[in-house]
Amino acid sequence: MWVLPEADSGDILASCETCHKSDSMSQEPPKQPRRPAEEEAALIDSLRKKIMENYESKGIDLEEIKRMKDYDFLRFIRARKYELEPAYNMLMAALEWRTKEKPHLIKESDIAPEFAKGKAFFGGYDKQGRIICWLRVRLHFSSQSDPELTRRMCLWFIERGLQMTKEDVPFATMVFDLSNFSLSNMDYKFVKYLIDVFANYYPDTLGVALVLNSPWLFSGCWALIKPWIDPVTATKVIFTDNKKITDWMDKAHVPKEAGGDLDVDFSKYEAPTQGNGERHDATPFLNRKLLLKAAEEEAQEQAEKKKKKKRSKKSSSSAAADDASHEESSTSTSEKKAE
Repeated sequence: MWVLPEADSGDILASCETCHKSDSMSQEPPKQPRRPAEEEAALIDSLRKKIMENYESKGIDLEEIKRMKDYDFLRFIRARKYELEPAYNMLMAALEWRTKEKPHLIKESDIAPEFAKGKAFFGGYDKQGRIICWLRVRLHFSSQSDPELTRRMCLWFIERGLQMTKEDVPFATMVFDLSNFSLSNMDYKFVKYLIDVFANYYPDTLGVALVLNSPWLFSGCWALIKPWIDPVTATKVIFTDNKKITDWMDKAHVPKEAGGDLDVDFSKYEAPTQGNGERHDATPFLNRKLLLKAAEEEAQEQAEKKKKKKRSKKSSSSAAADDASHEESSTSTSEKKAE
């Protein structure tokens, strides 16, 4: 039986204040201290070597290790405060889990019944360059969902999200849209699962978690959930609303239902056939190529604006210099005439 932690009235009142505080809505979470690149590189090499020496004794699939990039090792190192042995134990446990669960092999066709409900989708990239994953909580009812299918869909989104992250911004922004939220949407078992999965198997991947349009009703839920979250991760949870969401991302990446321009219509969604396990072309907001293309176009547009601004500034400076030169020449001529 699932037992919820107790929360006193003080916790709930404090949560009410947090859920509806507006003075820090648009602030980025505090950055965690980082070690020098040389030290991080040395720890990555040490961790990789230690894993390679012991993976066979734990029955870990070598392919799981081969898929890991340097930054994947670094996530675990940072999660364990740069201590090699704790990072090694954490990563070994994660590799054992991956060998057993094989989350990278989950296909869209495997989760189609839950996926088609439109509970979650990718919405492009935020202003910091992080991939955005939207979750429409009002569409989730634990009584009408297969728990295992829901968990597998969660893993599918995490795996695809990591594939979509940019190399220079390997983090994600999660938006928990609580518009029209009711207690029938609250699924503590799944929330606990989600928190544990990120904490144990996907550390240092969350950039920020935006809780959108949180009603007072959610305050009591938050009082129960917050103790489950690591204190550092808790600083990444930001409560915001439709008016402030564009502080984090352009309207092009905000669904129309939240006041943006992104058209998200799952009535057009077609589940992939067995022979076509992935069907991102049927849903453009899931298509990595389209998302990256849109991001590149945005970056080019911003770069062009900067160039124009720079040219304009240079032109103004040149004009000012010409004026100064002309004025100096005129003054010199006047002085000669006076002589």
